[in-house]
Amino acid sequence: MANSEPRIAKNLVWDGGMLFESIVDWALRIAGVIGLFSLALAFLGKLISKYYADSMLEKRKAELQKELERHKAELGVETEKLKGELSKETESHKLRLKKQEILFLKKIEATTAFINLRQQIEPTYSHPEMEWDDACEEVARNMFQIENSIRDYLSVYGAVVTKDSRERIAKIKILASHNKFDSLETLDEPISEEASAAGGEIIEVLRHIEEDLIAELQD
Repeated sequence: MANSEPRIAKNLVWDGGMLFESIVDWALRIAGVIGLFSLALAFLGKLISKYYADSMLEKRKAELQKELERHKAELGVETEKLKGELSKETESHKLRLKKQEILFLKKIEATTAFINLRQQIEPTYSHPEMEWDDACEEVARNMFQIENSIRDYLSVYGAVVTKDSRERIAKIKILASHNKFDSLETLDEPISEEASAAGGEIIEVLRHIEEDLIAELQD
């Protein structure tokens, strides 16, 4: 009996040790499983995160590409619109330059024609004793011709010369019109002082107009 008690105690100790070892072994196994499961969850989470991140990245890239294409299309439309406006402005500028060129050539023609007209109206130095009064009287005797010549000039170049020049040219026509009947007098009959004064004024006005027309071309 005395020997059986130690044996029973020994068996209990042995069984307790085995139980503890079993518990520890299972605990380790469970911990390992849990560890593996945690690793699997972590790996799965990483895969899901990567898939979600890649998906969001591709989606954002697609949105940016779509936005870029839209901006490119808008830029293309604006570029074509700007090119059209620039082409239109260029053509308008060319047209303005062409008009200015035509107008300038017409002004040259008008000035040249007026110089010829003045030379036709203003008397030449016809004899050694010729004086200013003689020149005024000669102009006064040609009032009919002067009136017609001025009228013809204005009908051709009135739209080209300046307003100031046009008004002064018209003044010559008025002077010639008001004094033209004195030109009917014969060479033996004297010209009235009024007609002679008008002739002198016409000469002076002609010279001033010619100077102004030439100055306009040189500006």
